[in-house]
Amino acid sequence: MNDDNDNDGKYTTGAARKRYLTTYQNRLSLEGLPVELHICILFKLQDLDSLRSLVHASPVCYQAYRLVRDEVLLSILRSSYDGHVDISDAVAAVRSRGLYAIKPSNRAKIIALLDSRRRSEEIRHLGLSSGPFPDQPATVDETIRLLHLHRMATFLLDDYSRTARCPEWMPPEKWKNEILPLRLSRTEQRRFFRAFYRMQIWGNIFGHIELPLDADRPEKENYWFSSRERVPLVFEEEEVWRLFFGTMAPWEVDEIACFWRHCYHRWEEPYFEISDSLLSYGVTFMSDLPPDEQPPLNRHWYDCDDLRIREDENRESLACMGPSFLVKMLRERDFRTRRDLLLANTISWHHFFHEYWPRPDDGPGALPLLYPADKFNFGTDFNGLKEFLNTLRPHQRPNIAWTQLWLGAGLDFPEVFVDMFCYAEPSSNWDWGFALWSDERLMEWGALDHPCLRRDVFTPIPEGL
Repeated sequence: MNDDNDNDGKYTTGAARKRYLTTYQNRLSLEGLPVELHICILFKLQDLDSLRSLVHASPVCYQAYRLVRDEVLLSILRSSYDGHVDISDAVAAVRSRGLYAIKPSNRAKIIALLDSRRRSEEIRHLGLSSGPFPDQPATVDETIRLLHLHRMATFLLDDYSRTARCPEWMPPEKWKNEILPLRLSRTEQRRFFRAFYRMQIWGNIFGHIELPLDADRPEKENYWFSSRERVPLVFEEEEVWRLFFGTMAPWEVDEIACFWRHCYHRWEEPYFEISDSLLSYGVTFMSDLPPDEQPPLNRHWYDCDDLRIREDENRESLACMGPSFLVKMLRERDFRTRRDLLLANTISWHHFFHEYWPRPDDGPGALPLLYPADKFNFGTDFNGLKEFLNTLRPHQRPNIAWTQLWLGAGLDFPEVFVDMFCYAEPSSNWDWGFALWSDERLMEWGALDHPCLRRDVFTPIPEGL
């Protein structure tokens, strides 16, 4: 018999037979392993795609996966976070979805969720929770949603490394050709992820309601900040600040502001692509678009130039919805889907924290800080605060840019943080993410020499802010 053929004619060459035998033997060697080794292999996996590929390819691995599903998914989640994510922020970002602040029935749930997020360490240490712990997924479904949300966060982090805004003093060509793409440090990644998850919490509760293309209009828009006749507000502005931002260190509030402005700028590309396409039809009203070009849901727009006219407010509003919707738009390859999603979700009327920023010289609200940020309430003891900050890990304390600007020379008030809350909003520093960068990067850029980071040098507010 010729070696290039077997008895049933299945293999035509010796090479093909060898490849088959190698594959068959490898599969046999995997399938023949004890279940304990299959479980060990599963726990070595570090991402959901690898897990999915393995359990789909191997029936034995799938059976092993069923035995330890919860533990394996938690292991992959921890590996994905890699110490960069405060899981209580991530869990709150998942659990807050659908808790719109406009609904009175959600008020107690929102307060409980935000309270458990800020007290997660205390709750865990003392075992106080009567329900799901705030720093642990309660179900497999919640673990999977956490994994999917972190994939979005990682996508946007990678995108940020290529699209971060140029500092105002640096030549744009140098930024584009010599600085980008950036390789973010562990500290920078922790700050970015912290802002991502907290912005998602805020968007879920206080942002506009995100609609898929097959949805109807919501019964009520999430205008929690707008009082109606004889109907009291579910939340007052000061209360929202205290519940959410008042529990954070002031530099972490600036981190969120920097992240929000990045999202605002990142919306520019898809937004103008769509607003320009509407103008290209040459008609005035949206209703005059060709029948096969009509969007399935047009939330609030009647004229084809409405998006262009209201672009600034609209992009701010879209950024306020939280970063997950931005990621969906950036990932979506089909233009028509992008266009229809934008028209279904764009609302110009929004109410982000810069609109009710609590200035201590104008009334109460920002200070004193609430737990766990209350450990930074040092009154007039600037030196004591600085000494305390030096004992913290880099991601727990402000960077040198923030410290120089708000704890350095030229301050007007004797108490810590009062200048920051009186003057930080609005800030052109948010646009280049000043609160997110590491000390090493800021020194490399020579950032501390520039007037925008010094209170002892007058810097006029840029036009348009």
